[in-house]
Amino acid sequence: MMGAVPKGNATRENIQRMGLMEGQVIFKCPKCCSIKPERAHHCSVCQRCIRKMDHHCPWVNNCVGENNQKFFVLFTFYIALLSLHGLFLGIYQFIICVKSEWRDCSSFSPPATVVLLLFLIFESLLFAIFTAVMFITQANAIWNDETVAAYSAVVLFTFGHTTLTVHLHHLRAVICLTCAFLRKTGQLQCL
Repeated sequence: MMGAVPKGNATRENIQRMGLMEGQVIFKCPKCCSIKPERAHHCSVCQRCIRKMDHHCPWVNNCVGENNQKFFVLFTFYIALLSLHGLFLGIYQFIICVKSEWRDCSSFSPPATVVLLLFLIFESLLFAIFTAVMFITQANAIWNDETVAAYSAVVLFTFGHTTLTVHLHHLRAVICLTCAFLRKTGQLQCL
């Protein structure tokens, strides 16, 4: 699994079995009644604590944590590569069609071919950018031994002695409130 801590393991028997020294502190998650290891965070979607939790990813419907971050990084890398491949194929086909003046370059009519190729190029570009940014962010987090859940503030800009800092949960609330009209129609769900 993703590094999940067993639910409800903060029992008196489990704590006594740990053989703690006098004065040693352990942390208990009040939400899932688990002993919280160092760098574990509670996921409100999964309803459990995850070791080295980076984030809950709606694309894979799972938390990215200690045991599956490698697979998530590879997933984003492969999707970015395939998207770039689709982008180059779309551009290549478009160039071939333009050079042949749209004769025999597709089984569709020339206007349909243009629309389909432009859609492929646009979609490939969006996916390539999106997954490449996720890959670079994850690689940077691994390099620096950080997780998204480990820090709660993002510095947006610094000007002189003034720093604009936005806490992630506040930023998420602003985005969700801004898109409230989409939530009412069921087109957007905030996590």
